[in-house]
Amino acid sequence: MSLFGASQGGVVASLYAATYPDRVHKLLLIFPAFVLFDDAKETYRELGSPDFDQLPDSLTHHNTTLGKIYLIDALDIDIQAEQANITAPTLIIHGTDDAVVPYQYAVEASQTIPNAELVTVEGGEHRIDERFAITAAPAIQKFLKE
Repeated sequence: MSLFGASQGGVVASLYAATYPDRVHKLLLIFPAFVLFDDAKETYRELGSPDFDQLPDSLTHHNTTLGKIYLIDALDIDIQAEQANITAPTLIIHGTDDAVVPYQYAVEASQTIPNAELVTVEGGEHRIDERFAITAAPAIQKFLKE
């Protein structure tokens, strides 16, 4: 199958591709939110790094309410190790002006995921708009035809 994910869905798609490499023929990631693992570590530090059983049942993370299991699971994932296990050809499309997921995370992922290509959307943000589509659409078509 060809698998697609955007933002946090890009993280989920990546984890699936790393876990089930025989099932994923191609992986397409649109501004994947690989920053969430660093965000989880930051949130955990801000809470004083308590024992997991001392965490509140829910917490606020960047203005979003999350269950503690989300934080615990995110802290347990080594995303770079998971990325290195991806065998499918991977296309990452990311904008340079993304304020939600800094562009550097896409650069790092493209260097860690074997057989990955990064397409940069100059001035692109964390949304699919006309600027994003002008660059992304031809790259996606080419990638899926190969």
